[in-house]
Amino acid sequence: MTLRRSTRGSGRRGQRGQALPLFAGALVALLVGAGFVLDSGIAFVGRREAQNAADLGALSGTQAVAAFHMDGTGTSATVHAAIDATIRDNGCTPDGEEACVWTAEYVVPTTGYGTVAIGSVGQSGAIPVSAQGVTVNITRSPSTFFLRLIEQDDWNVTADATAITSRLEGVGEGVLLPLAFDPGRELAPGNR
Repeated sequence: MTLRRSTRGSGRRGQRGQALPLFAGALVALLVGAGFVLDSGIAFVGRREAQNAADLGALSGTQAVAAFHMDGTGTSATVHAAIDATIRDNGCTPDGEEACVWTAEYVVPTTGYGTVAIGSVGQSGAIPVSAQGVTVNITRSPSTFFLRLIEQDDWNVTADATAITSRLEGVGEGVLLPLAFDPGRELAPGNR
Protein backbone atom coordinates (compact mmCIF):
# COMPACT_ATOMS: atom_id res chain seq x y z
CA MET A 1 0.00 0.00 0.00
CA THR A 2 1.31 3.44 -0.95
CA LEU A 3 0.84 6.53 1.17
CA ARG A 4 0.03 9.74 -0.57
CA ARG A 5 0.65 13.08 0.91
CA SER A 6 -1.93 15.79 0.67
CA THR A 7 -0.70 18.94 -1.08
CA ARG A 8 -3.65 21.12 -0.03
CA GLY A 9 -2.04 22.46 3.17
CA SER A 10 1.39 23.17 1.70
CA GLY A 11 0.09 26.15 -0.37
CA ARG A 12 -1.14 27.96 2.72
CA ARG A 13 2.10 27.60 4.61
CA GLY A 14 3.80 30.06 2.23
CA GLN A 15 1.10 32.67 2.91
CA ARG A 16 1.39 32.72 6.67
CA GLY A 17 2.26 36.13 8.18
CA GLN A 18 1.02 38.17 5.21
CA ALA A 19 -1.90 39.64 7.16
CA LEU A 20 0.35 41.52 9.58
CA PRO A 21 2.15 43.68 6.95
CA LEU A 22 -1.17 44.36 5.20
CA PHE A 23 -2.78 45.39 8.50
CA ALA A 24 0.20 47.60 9.41
CA GLY A 25 0.13 49.29 5.99
CA ALA A 26 -3.63 49.84 6.20
CA LEU A 27 -3.28 51.27 9.72
CA VAL A 28 -0.58 53.74 8.63
CA ALA A 29 -2.70 54.78 5.63
CA LEU A 30 -5.71 55.26 7.92
CA LEU A 31 -3.72 57.41 10.36
CA VAL A 32 -2.27 59.55 7.57
CA GLY A 33 -5.76 59.99 6.09
CA ALA A 34 -7.17 60.93 9.50
CA GLY A 35 -4.21 63.25 9.94
CA PHE A 36 -5.00 65.13 6.75
CA VAL A 37 -8.61 65.55 7.82
CA LEU A 38 -8.00 66.49 11.46
CA ASP A 39 -4.77 68.41 11.05
CA SER A 40 -6.08 70.36 8.07
CA GLY A 41 -9.04 71.29 10.27
CA ILE A 42 -6.57 72.62 12.83
CA ALA A 43 -4.83 74.58 10.06
CA PHE A 44 -8.19 76.00 8.93
CA VAL A 45 -8.95 77.19 12.48
CA GLY A 46 -5.44 78.69 12.72
CA ARG A 47 -6.01 80.50 9.41
CA ARG A 48 -9.35 81.87 10.62
CA GLU A 49 -7.79 83.11 13.87
CA ALA A 50 -4.93 84.72 11.93
CA GLN A 51 -7.43 86.42 9.60
CA ASN A 52 -9.43 87.79 12.53
CA ALA A 53 -6.27 89.17 14.15
CA ALA A 54 -5.11 90.69 10.82
CA ASP A 55 -8.52 92.31 10.21
CA LEU A 56 -8.65 93.88 13.65
CA GLY A 57 -4.96 94.87 13.54
CA ALA A 58 -5.47 96.66 10.21
CA LEU A 59 -8.47 98.51 11.62
CA SER A 60 -6.52 99.59 14.73
CA GLY A 61 -3.55 100.76 12.67
CA THR A 62 -5.79 102.67 10.29
CA GLN A 63 -7.56 104.29 13.22
CA ALA A 64 -4.16 105.55 14.44
CA VAL A 65 -3.40 106.85 10.91
CA ALA A 66 -6.77 108.64 10.84
CA ALA A 67 -6.04 110.20 14.25
CA PHE A 68 -2.71 111.43 12.85
CA HIS A 69 -4.52 113.17 9.97
CA MET A 70 -7.22 114.61 12.24
CA ASP A 71 -5.08 115.76 15.19
CA GLY A 72 -1.62 115.95 13.66
CA THR A 73 -0.34 113.79 16.49
CA GLY A 74 1.13 110.33 16.45
CA THR A 75 4.15 108.58 15.03
CA SER A 76 4.88 105.28 13.40
CA ALA A 77 5.46 103.93 16.92
CA THR A 78 1.84 104.85 17.77
CA VAL A 79 0.56 102.92 14.76
CA HIS A 80 2.87 99.98 15.53
CA ALA A 81 1.73 99.88 19.18
CA ALA A 82 -1.96 99.97 18.18
CA ILE A 83 -1.54 97.08 15.75
CA ASP A 84 0.62 95.07 18.16
CA ALA A 85 -1.80 95.46 21.10
CA THR A 86 -4.78 94.41 19.01
CA ILE A 87 -3.00 91.44 17.48
CA ARG A 88 -1.74 90.27 20.89
CA ASP A 89 -5.26 90.63 22.32
CA ASN A 90 -6.36 88.22 19.59
CA GLY A 91 -3.86 85.49 20.47
CA CYS A 92 -1.02 86.27 18.09
CA THR A 93 2.16 86.49 20.13
CA PRO A 94 5.66 85.76 18.85
CA ASP A 95 6.62 84.11 22.14
CA GLY A 96 3.47 81.98 22.44
CA GLU A 97 2.99 78.23 22.09
CA GLU A 98 2.30 78.65 18.38
CA ALA A 99 4.69 80.83 16.38
CA CYS A 100 2.93 83.95 15.15
CA VAL A 101 4.60 86.95 13.51
CA TRP A 102 3.21 90.02 11.80
CA THR A 103 4.33 92.82 9.52
CA ALA A 104 2.51 95.96 8.42
CA GLU A 105 2.87 98.56 5.68
CA TYR A 106 1.33 101.95 5.08
CA VAL A 107 -0.87 102.07 1.98
CA VAL A 108 -2.64 104.51 -0.30
CA PRO A 109 -5.65 103.52 -2.41
CA THR A 110 -5.47 103.24 -6.18
CA THR A 111 -8.24 102.95 -8.72
CA GLY A 112 -10.78 100.27 -7.96
CA TYR A 113 -10.14 98.42 -4.74
CA GLY A 114 -6.36 98.25 -4.99
CA THR A 115 -3.74 99.77 -2.73
CA VAL A 116 -0.04 100.58 -3.04
CA ALA A 117 2.40 100.13 -0.17
CA ILE A 118 4.42 103.26 0.62
CA GLY A 119 6.50 102.14 3.60
CA SER A 120 6.74 99.78 6.53
CA VAL A 121 5.13 100.41 9.90
CA GLY A 122 8.02 100.52 12.32
CA GLN A 123 8.66 101.21 15.98
CA SER A 124 10.13 104.60 15.16
CA GLY A 125 9.87 107.32 12.55
CA ALA A 126 7.05 109.39 11.12
CA ILE A 127 3.81 108.35 9.51
CA PRO A 128 4.00 109.11 5.77
CA VAL A 129 1.82 112.15 5.02
CA SER A 130 0.14 110.39 2.10
CA ALA A 131 -0.69 107.23 4.11
CA GLN A 132 -4.39 106.46 4.24
CA GLY A 133 -4.29 103.07 5.93
CA VAL A 134 -2.32 99.94 6.66
CA THR A 135 -1.99 96.39 5.41
CA VAL A 136 -1.25 93.74 8.04
CA ASN A 137 0.24 90.33 7.20
CA ILE A 138 0.21 87.56 9.81
CA THR A 139 1.98 84.20 9.59
CA ARG A 140 1.12 81.43 12.06
CA SER A 141 2.41 77.88 12.42
CA PRO A 142 -0.18 75.64 14.12
CA SER A 143 1.19 72.27 15.21
CA THR A 144 0.00 68.98 13.75
CA PHE A 145 -0.73 65.74 15.58
CA PHE A 146 -1.20 62.81 13.20
CA LEU A 147 0.87 64.20 10.32
CA ARG A 148 3.99 63.94 12.46
CA LEU A 149 4.02 60.34 11.22
CA ILE A 150 5.14 61.68 7.85
CA GLU A 151 7.37 64.33 9.47
CA GLN A 152 5.08 67.33 9.02
CA ASP A 153 5.22 69.02 12.41
CA ASP A 154 3.25 72.18 11.59
CA TRP A 155 1.38 74.13 8.93
CA ASN A 156 2.29 77.61 7.71
CA VAL A 157 -0.81 79.74 7.35
CA THR A 158 -0.92 83.40 6.38
CA ALA A 159 -3.56 86.09 6.43
CA ASP A 160 -3.61 89.62 5.01
CA ALA A 161 -5.94 92.50 5.78
CA THR A 162 -6.07 96.07 4.54
CA ALA A 163 -8.01 98.99 5.96
CA ILE A 164 -8.01 102.53 4.60
CA THR A 165 -9.56 105.78 5.66
CA SER A 166 -10.47 108.85 3.66
CA ARG A 167 -12.67 111.87 3.82
CA LEU A 168 -16.14 111.24 2.47
CA GLU A 169 -16.91 113.77 -0.24
CA GLY A 170 -20.42 112.59 -0.94
CA VAL A 171 -22.65 109.58 -1.00
CA GLY A 172 -23.99 108.22 -4.23
CA GLU A 173 -27.68 107.57 -4.71
CA GLY A 174 -28.78 104.30 -3.16
CA VAL A 175 -25.55 103.81 -1.17
CA LEU A 176 -25.92 102.62 2.40
CA LEU A 177 -23.08 103.57 4.70
CA PRO A 178 -21.91 101.07 7.31
CA LEU A 179 -22.83 102.23 10.80
CA ALA A 180 -21.25 101.00 14.00
CA PHE A 181 -21.31 101.89 17.66
CA ASP A 182 -19.50 100.85 20.80
CA PRO A 183 -22.09 99.44 23.22
CA GLY A 184 -19.59 99.70 26.10
CA ARG A 185 -19.23 103.47 25.76
CA GLU A 186 -21.96 105.79 26.95
CA LEU A 187 -22.88 108.72 24.77
CA ALA A 188 -22.79 112.22 26.24
CA PRO A 189 -26.29 113.58 27.01
CA GLY A 190 -26.12 116.09 24.14
CA ASN A 191 -24.97 113.47 21.59
CA ARG A 192 -27.76 110.90 21.86
